[in-house]
Amino acid sequence: MNYIKELNAFHNRLETNPLSASAANLWHVLMHVNNKPGWLKEFTVAVSVLCAKAALTESTFKRARAELDEKGYIR
Repeated sequence: MNYIKELNAFHNRLETNPLSASAANLWHVLMHVNNKPGWLKEFTVAVSVLCAKAALTESTFKRARAELDEKGYIR
C-alpha cells in the first residue's frame, strides 16, 4: 500500500463525502496502526488502544467508527 496515495485519496474524498473531526481522526489512527505491521488487508486492535491514540471516549469512538463504516471509509 502506498501511504501517501491513501492520504491523498482520503483528503480528496473528504471534499465530497465529509466526516466529523472524530471520524477523520480515527481514520488517521487506523492508518497509522495498520502501517506498523506492513499493511494487512484485515487487522484487529483493541478499542482501548484506538481510543487512547485518537483521544476519544468509547462512546465517541463508537459513533466515529459507525460514521466511517456508513460512509464507506472502512468495512
